[in-house]
Amino acid sequence: MTRIFASARSSGDFWLTRRRPRHLPAHVLWQWILRFALPLLTVLGGTVLYWIWFDNVYGHHWGNTIGGIALAVTMVLIAVWSVGAWCSDAS
Repeated sequence: MTRIFASARSSGDFWLTRRRPRHLPAHVLWQWILRFALPLLTVLGGTVLYWIWFDNVYGHHWGNTIGGIALAVTMVLIAVWSVGAWCSDAS
């Protein structure tokens, strides 16, 4: 009989354990941040690349070409990373 009383919790213990807030693990939170931030960075990079290459009001310069190529390579890498972040397992 004492085992039953020893293993049972009081109602106060039950409510204290039940009211604890649930937190997302850090890796899940960072994964969702990456899932939304990486496509946004890709779109912003595409907009800047469009401004540099196609909507250039100051004329073409060798720095625009070199900088645009570096930005395009970086955007491709971010796009691949974005696809990897969205296709990976969330657990």
